[in-house]
Amino acid sequence: MLLKQGLLLGIQQTLETTSLFDIDGLLCQEKIVKEKFDHVVHCQYLFWKERVRMLWFKDGDRNTVFFHVVVKKRNNSNGIHCLQIDNEVIEDHQLIGDHILDFIKIFRRVCF
Repeated sequence: MLLKQGLLLGIQQTLETTSLFDIDGLLCQEKIVKEKFDHVVHCQYLFWKERVRMLWFKDGDRNTVFFHVVVKKRNNSNGIHCLQIDNEVIEDHQLIGDHILDFIKIFRRVCF
């Protein structure tokens, strides 16, 4: 919040000291101030995003149904449930794992 107030104060001071006939200078300053403001807003967003995440880890893991539903959904979306190989869909986890390992072996042989 202090950064925003500081930026606004700087803009007001610049407007008071700059001639209104210096349009190019004002446009350039506007661009610079907008970039600074966007940076401050982005930093503030990152701060609150991290703070919410910390609160989630601190308060969220209390064996609540909501917490377990979210974790289960996240774990389900992070997996490979089926794989298409040569127009054939494979859903067996063992076959998927074997194919991925074979691919990595071939990739390493070719690239390294």
